Amino acid sequence: MQNDFAYGRYEEGKAELAKLITAAHILKGQERNAAHIPESPHPERTIPGKFSEENALLNSRNLFNEKLIEHEAKRDAYLMLSNNYKSLGLEGDANAYETRAQMEETTAQGFQAVKKACDKELEELGIQQTAEKPRTLKSFLEAAQRDLEEHKNSHAISSVYIQQVADTRTIIEQYETDKNIRLLSPDEMKQFSAALHQRDSYMTLAEQESIKAAVSYKKFRTEMDSAERSYEGLSREKQSAAINHNSHESPSLEKPEKDNAFLPERERSIDSPINGHRFGVSKAEVFRQMVNDINREL
Repeated sequence: MQNDFAYGRYEEGKAELAKLITAAHILKGQERNAAHIPESPHPERTIPGKFSEENALLNSRNLFNEKLIEHEAKRDAYLMLSNNYKSLGLEGDANAYETRAQMEETTAQGFQAVKKACDKELEELGIQQTAEKPRTLKSFLEAAQRDLEEHKNSHAISSVYIQQVADTRTIIEQYETDKNIRLLSPDEMKQFSAALHQRDSYMTLAEQESIKAAVSYKKFRTEMDSAERSYEGLSREKQSAAINHNSHESPSLEKPEKDNAFLPERERSIDSPINGHRFGVSKAEVFRQMVNDINREL
């Protein structure tokens, strides 16, 4: 079973990743000069040397951010489940998960608000968050590809469990219909109970895999954002290097000065030492000297 909600995101993410990988290949060989980006936008370490209340504030901010990510992942997972159940005609389960997704969205908004408040207070106190170890563009792209495939696989597994939920529910409905018109035999009661247990187990497994799929997709988006910023940094550095190279290698636009010794006499500089005159002598002085030389010869 392929659901448009999740598989559409996978196909879009796959196309986006392929486009960035292709662009990155053009910049191959420049990666070691890349402007690196922190691995995670939410580092978990505290800053040594600060007051304990400031460390407590930073730790609280990180905790709120973890909760925000958790509830956003559950919101996305429940939306995927709702769409999957709806595609199988299980409207009751679909509506239930849609309601749960709305509740997770409300909770996420609350954590987003307190996280922003902590960020503002940290900024006012001048507390800088600790950056993680720098990474390369290649590592971002590899992680993004891995997260996207995990998203796809987890969603596929979840879809299998949801199909089993639908199949088990058909069995349960048959037993419930029979129970309304007659007494079920001990064996039928046992099978009925087993079917109820299987339905609940499959629903739990489907929910767990959907949450994994949602978490993987959020990681994919984070890695792609970092990869795009790293690529932009590489592009700027490559352009700057090309400009600097051209400025050093471009030939001078000025016409090179010719050696007066190899020029015809009419093209020699008027103050050329070849003409027997010193550098820096004015034209008037040269003309007077030429007149005096002619008079002496006469």
